[in-house]
Amino acid sequence: MIKVAVTAAALVTIFIVLSWQSLSEQESQLVTHTNTTRPSPRVLHYNRHLGAQAEMRHVASRLGISVSSMDPASVSDYGIDAAASDSLVENGFVAELCARTDAVVVSDTVPDARPFLHSLLHSNASLRCSAALIIHATNRFDYMREDEDFHRLIWTVTNHPTASKHVFWVANNPLEPMDMARTSLALPKWRLLRSTGFSDLEAKMAFAQPVAKKDAALALYKPHETGMDALAAIQKLEIPFKRVEHDYGGPKTAALHAAFIEIPYQVSVMKLYENLANGVVMLVPSKAFFKELVDKKTINFLYWRKLVLGGDDWWKYMDYYSDDIAPYLYYFDSWDHLKKILTSSEIDTKNVRARAPKAYAALVKESLNGWADIFSEIGFSLLVDGEEPGKGVPVFKSTLPSGIHAVSSDNVDDWRRVYYGALLDFKKKWRGF
Repeated sequence: MIKVAVTAAALVTIFIVLSWQSLSEQESQLVTHTNTTRPSPRVLHYNRHLGAQAEMRHVASRLGISVSSMDPASVSDYGIDAAASDSLVENGFVAELCARTDAVVVSDTVPDARPFLHSLLHSNASLRCSAALIIHATNRFDYMREDEDFHRLIWTVTNHPTASKHVFWVANNPLEPMDMARTSLALPKWRLLRSTGFSDLEAKMAFAQPVAKKDAALALYKPHETGMDALAAIQKLEIPFKRVEHDYGGPKTAALHAAFIEIPYQVSVMKLYENLANGVVMLVPSKAFFKELVDKKTINFLYWRKLVLGGDDWWKYMDYYSDDIAPYLYYFDSWDHLKKILTSSEIDTKNVRARAPKAYAALVKESLNGWADIFSEIGFSLLVDGEEPGKGVPVFKSTLPSGIHAVSSDNVDDWRRVYYGALLDFKKKWRGF
């Protein structure tokens, strides 16, 4: 559904100018390192998620640039369909927006990028997005748009000789490239750029909420609505812990407690990165125990149907078990094992409080260098924390399952044959339906 505010090109222009100016003024205040002697790109963050907006502002501050924001909710609902996307292209919204920026970053849910991707295939060059398009996928590649039409658009753009050159693919977790490949057959080049773990809101809340000495000895647990049976199981352990809700004080408060019990409800969450950056001692189910919790429906893990497309290596696509993060987490193999950890005289035997922030800071620096690499390809040489960027993360492609070959031609019939044939059979096999 397209909203009334963008039914005329004139209104589009007014809307863009007003929102651009107000947000640019606000967000330019966040810049801590300035590229004063170098051309600075005009960047628009097209996003509806507050956490992703805070993350992008912090990345921009480390790169010494300003970022303006626009919420897609002002022009479309979640999961925009082909007709609404086409309207935003045909009435000039996309072209006007892109003409006022050098790069458009679309974060969180990839379908929000549909009008921009759609425009790149338009026969009328004046209606195409003229800016570089950076797709920043964070958990929701095809959220509310798991259909052939959207999947075919993604595949078409990534295989198009011209359109593909305008798009840069970024993921903050390893699931996105695999999911997109094994859902749409699209195999673009990706960069895995970790979130910074920064959150000014949590820092302020933590400062305002000093932790009582008796509470500091307790582990915190913030149950998610998909894991209330897990909460009941932990309560049966008959050991003291502190249940917290949404406004518990963030990572700086969690770091003052003995530990933080984390039962994953997504493959990655901002809280994971924030806790790593602040040295929080996190207790997480082991791979085997996590799968047991999913199989027994103790937790309703919403992304299992996507993870299983990784086959027996599903855990490689979940940040909680990634090789670069696993050394800074503690794993428990059962509820009794969790009780044993929590009642031990020393929980942090790996000195995560001191080691995790340093190690994660190094990962973040690599990611920032990766962002600098992207802007370099666009034509802007940026500094990272006021210095020349170092080596960024490697660019890579995902893979398709054994026996399924990439469809690299522009023949849609060939794509449909694999999409509804071998790929569908593969998904049915691993999903069990």
